[in-house]
Amino acid sequence: MFTQIKNFLVLLMVITIAFPSACETKYPPLRIGKSIGIKDMNYERLQAMKDAGIDCIEITTGGFISTKKPKTDAEITELLTRTKLAADSAGIEIWSIHMPFGKDIDISQTDEKIRKNSVALHMKVLEFCKIIQPKIILFHPSWYLGHNERNERIAQLVRSVNELNPKVKELGAKMVIENMLGYELVRNEQHERPLGRTVEEVKLIMKQLPKNVYSAIDM
Repeated sequence: MFTQIKNFLVLLMVITIAFPSACETKYPPLRIGKSIGIKDMNYERLQAMKDAGIDCIEITTGGFISTKKPKTDAEITELLTRTKLAADSAGIEIWSIHMPFGKDIDISQTDEKIRKNSVALHMKVLEFCKIIQPKIILFHPSWYLGHNERNERIAQLVRSVNELNPKVKELGAKMVIENMLGYELVRNEQHERPLGRTVEEVKLIMKQLPKNVYSAIDM
């Protein structure tokens, strides 16, 4: 009995000594970010966000890239220049860009004409990204799919990523591919869920992409 108590006290002493040491490990605090539409961007709002403890933002592209009501290049340039100035003045970093998403701008399309047009649009957005200098540029792997075409779509996605990634690197940014709208395979009689709907499929896709392309996980 005495031996058991002695062993217990020794174990307790080891835990007591070791545990504080583990707790003393210092990690830098995580930065707080927020996704924001560019049409909502102005210095006053960004300054209020900064005062609330937000350090960085992600900009969605819907406010300046639209297939229904396209802006001129001059309008987009002016809007992004104003946005960058407002962010810099408020002390907020433009951390990432959320690229456009839609049926007709799908970089996994098996219709090669649509795929090439989609890549061209994304290239144009990347040109504008020079103005705001994001660190991360997020791409969607696909729109909704037709039935039984996932393998072909993955192959087209890989082709598009290999075309777009050099441009992202030219900007000094990292390309990330977002997981999508799972978990069920079938959405309706016409469509399956987009690519990247499960952990297994994300891993399958990422293995085929360049090692300097990363995965963005939407929780």
